Amino acid sequence: MPPTTPIAPAQRGRQARSRAARSMVREQAMRLFLRDGYAATTVEMIAETAGISRRTFFRYFESKEDVVTTRSEDLGARLGENYRARPASEPPVVAMRAAFQPVIAEYARDPVRTRAILRLSAETPELRGRYRDVQALWIATLASEVARRHPDEGPLHSELLSAVSLAALNVAIARWLIDGGDLARLLDETFGLLPAMLGPSAAPPG
Repeated sequence: MPPTTPIAPAQRGRQARSRAARSMVREQAMRLFLRDGYAATTVEMIAETAGISRRTFFRYFESKEDVVTTRSEDLGARLGENYRARPASEPPVVAMRAAFQPVIAEYARDPVRTRAILRLSAETPELRGRYRDVQALWIATLASEVARRHPDEGPLHSELLSAVSLAALNVAIARWLIDGGDLARLLDETFGLLPAMLGPSAAPPG
């Protein structure tokens, strides 16, 4: 494998400034979305509030939808990395629960705001469609890691385990939006139900 080229300090500095600026623009945009509504907030309004030009906005984000979903897209890569890092002896459902920890940690940083953003996304058709695409990528990422760990099981196994695990996450989040409480505990409960549901007694007759 060829050696990697070290990143010069100046380049690292530019990358850090770019990440900070992108985060600032996203923060200003989310504040406007939650205050004025997604549809009523324009790119021009976001740019003006963030103190940048419209052109600069599009250097950081391809669209308004990107502002809301980009963090979820970033989490997708971490899900796969987390699953890959779990002990090989760990049962698949246990490893999958652990893989979702970055999502829980992200949402727990500001649960009130996170719930507001999730409700905004659920009520906005463009964002609902975009989140479906993001979650399809999550399933594909996780299925790839499951297949790597269990190569003899076949694609149905890896895709189903990933999709069912994501469904457990979504059910926990839906209940969290209604009742509040501890999202990690709710996720533990939904994942705790899976082994019995997926065990031999759940198999169809025949």
